[in-house]
Amino acid sequence: VFEHVIPFVAEIPSFGCPWAWNLAFDATGVEGSTLSAAEAANAATSFKEMAEEKMNERLNSRVPEEKLKFMDGSAIRGIMGLGKPIRKSLALENRVITVDNPVFMY
Repeated sequence: VFEHVIPFVAEIPSFGCPWAWNLAFDATGVEGSTLSAAEAANAATSFKEMAEEKMNERLNSRVPEEKLKFMDGSAIRGIMGLGKPIRKSLALENRVITVDNPVFMY
């Protein structure tokens, strides 16, 4: 189980529906991590609330803008913006998926 999880969703045209993923990470005790425990605890909130312009600056400082075909601050805000029913469902979820306790969806 990870210390921090950020859910996101994107439309997958070839599947005909949106798919969701989780960005999960640990920060405490991770070799090479530059985040303090407090910074890690605020990472998900900070990331979601970051201004679009600031997000673009951070992206472009790492990857030239012309190389990013999809990703920019607006796209990040969109994929991190889960609908209310999904957020409510996630808030109530308490299962941990493991090899011995898988979750199947059909």
